[in-house]
Amino acid sequence: MLASCSWAKVESEVETAAAVADPEHAEGERLDCSAQAHLDIALTDARLNRGLVPITGLLEYTDALALEAQIKAGAHALLVDHPELDLDTRRAMAAGQLGGDAAAPREVVIYAHHQPTEAHGIVGLEGGHVPYATIDQLTEWCTTRGTKVSIRPVLDLSEEISTDAYAPTQRQREQAILTTPTCVFPHCSKDARGCDLDHITPYASGGKTTSWNLAPLCRFHHRVKTFSTWTYHRTSRTGFTWTSPKGRVHPVDLTDFTDEHRRRTH
Repeated sequence: MLASCSWAKVESEVETAAAVADPEHAEGERLDCSAQAHLDIALTDARLNRGLVPITGLLEYTDALALEAQIKAGAHALLVDHPELDLDTRRAMAAGQLGGDAAAPREVVIYAHHQPTEAHGIVGLEGGHVPYATIDQLTEWCTTRGTKVSIRPVLDLSEEISTDAYAPTQRQREQAILTTPTCVFPHCSKDARGCDLDHITPYASGGKTTSWNLAPLCRFHHRVKTFSTWTYHRTSRTGFTWTSPKGRVHPVDLTDFTDEHRRRTH
């Protein structure tokens, strides 16, 4: 399994395994790190930088995610009226505009099984660079004023869902993301939520729109698969075998550090 993972994935798995083994220590480390959070806006430097003010700091992970989402959206909106500006400049302008905006609501989505098989004080995080959170941390997120909390039952990841249409259904997409959380190309760690859902056997060649025949590929590797002689097939729910144009075989195993019954939040 490790041979098919990126170094970032290996480090993430090791860090998460340590947290599962000692959740109290993980929570202690989390609280120690939280105490280091700060934000410095150096207004006194504005004169030295012709009106530009340096901003530095350390934010709590979910706060950083929310801030990044707002800045990214604001920078994209500014492109309409300011096509001459580069992305960095538009991001800075978008950050400045937040000073007059009300705080955007935060949403926490919890995937919870009816009969969880484990209770080790750690929950997996989906769709980000931090692999896990402690129960206390999740509780803080959910009880923060203005946070919308949604609880969804986890899909049966072994269920074979099919449709006669070319486009996958929303249930198929969610199932694929929960089953294989990253692009399934060798050594790619692109989040599955930002990927295309690929027909492993092309639809035009008789491939069906079924759970077994769908897998997430990032846009780049989707094009590689479509326009080159790279091929792959599924070997298990989370396993794939890729063959390069030169015939070299690359096994991929996306089995996570816990089984399909873990609880998730993103």
